[in-house]
Amino acid sequence: MSRLFLITGCPGSGKTTTCHALLQRFPLGLRISVDDLRDQVVSGMAHPIPDWTDAADLQFNLARASAAAMANVYLEAGFAVAIDDNIPPHKADRMLAPLEKWAPQRVLLVPPVEKCLERNETRTGKNFDKELLAEAIRWMYPAILEGHADADTYLRVDNSDLTLDQVADRILSSS
Repeated sequence: MSRLFLITGCPGSGKTTTCHALLQRFPLGLRISVDDLRDQVVSGMAHPIPDWTDAADLQFNLARASAAAMANVYLEAGFAVAIDDNIPPHKADRMLAPLEKWAPQRVLLVPPVEKCLERNETRTGKNFDKELLAEAIRWMYPAILEGHADADTYLRVDNSDLTLDQVADRILSSS
């Protein structure tokens, strides 16, 4: 059964684990991480931290366009797809425009900033400086909330005290 989800929020908000918990509820499920697509850049990677540049913006736009194209291929084949990205609403609308026939469900994860920082500190297997990302989380968190303040198309989920099953249930019951 084809379903499309956009799971967004601050780094450390639980996007990846939420995607996995959600997609395990379907016979066919695919998580598409915009960060993972960006990590495929072999030379010339433009990192957004500590400074956002035009090159970083271009590479995020390319990764998001690729995520949308990839999502469409898998949705056509009957997969449930979750795109995992920290994305402002206006860019999400642009990325999801070619996928509107799939009625994408937009989810904003909003645990308290302290929870995001705690999760960031305990991450393993990531190729970034945790302290640089912690600084970014501190300034990014209020910007994300403000950026989504008028975005009434998003289901907001404070997943700080919920199990992954409860988060997945909440997402699925709201659609």
